[in-house]
Amino acid sequence: MQDRISPVTGLALAAVVAVGLIVATVLFRPDLHNPADDLSFFRMKLDWRDAADVVVLGNSQVYRGFDPEAFAGQCRSVKALNFGFSGVLLRPSYVQASLPVLRANGPKVLLVGINPLQFKDEKFSDGFIDTQRHDKQFRLPWRFEAWLQPLMARLRSLEQPLPADRRVYWQYNSDGFVASDAPGMVIRPSRYQRYANDYVSRPFSKSMYDGLLSQLVAIQRDGYQVLVFSTYSSTPFELIDARMSGLDDARLAADLHRLGLAYLPVAVDGLRSYDGTHLDAPSAAEFSRRLGRVVAATTGSNVCGAGTGGR
Repeated sequence: MQDRISPVTGLALAAVVAVGLIVATVLFRPDLHNPADDLSFFRMKLDWRDAADVVVLGNSQVYRGFDPEAFAGQCRSVKALNFGFSGVLLRPSYVQASLPVLRANGPKVLLVGINPLQFKDEKFSDGFIDTQRHDKQFRLPWRFEAWLQPLMARLRSLEQPLPADRRVYWQYNSDGFVASDAPGMVIRPSRYQRYANDYVSRPFSKSMYDGLLSQLVAIQRDGYQVLVFSTYSSTPFELIDARMSGLDDARLAADLHRLGLAYLPVAVDGLRSYDGTHLDAPSAAEFSRRLGRVVAATTGSNVCGAGTGGR
């Protein structure tokens, strides 16, 4: 008579095998260090209060492209924090939420990174709105969620692995900057077309753009120093932005000058983007140093040297 294992034993063995496969996948999966959605990192930014001399606003081109430490090396004695969020729209609530981050006794500098993609219909959600919603739902402090992140990242082994040519390495920093890198990605014509099509389905909103400028004027009138710069995009993507929105660097600079706001030109030659729109970590540091030098040249000791630094 043939021996049979009991159902309980069979289930136990199956469970052991399943756990073993998951562990093996975790250990050998090549994309384990790819970015997971670390919502605790962005919740951290919502918690900042009276913490910086310079706060930087923008989308992923900012949170992956502005390195506060490199910036402070050129604009000395200031504490800068990166308040960038994924795909953020420059709506009034987002801009207003950045102001409490600034120290009342500091130079109170609002550094705004502009890309035309940030001006869409306000009914659309974005990384800032999603973070606020998640913050209300999670309830427990962001630090507890951050403590869970290593486990949550490893559970990604249950998902489909990312292809080798899409591996991106992120390092989350406490100043709000995400240092990232990846092999150079081949950008096909279909990618450019999809990028342009986004403007067709979600057109550039002139009313949102004008509203932001009016809000920045009011903020400056209230005693803040407002400085604006264009975020980095490679030339093909920048040309699509300009064609589909009508907003290029020249128009932005002219509009800001007309309203008494400062536009900061930053050289982008020699910088490396792995996907055409995001800088790798060394180039982000170089871009931030260049931006720091421009801020220092524009504001002098009113900002660089007037901050409270790490105190």
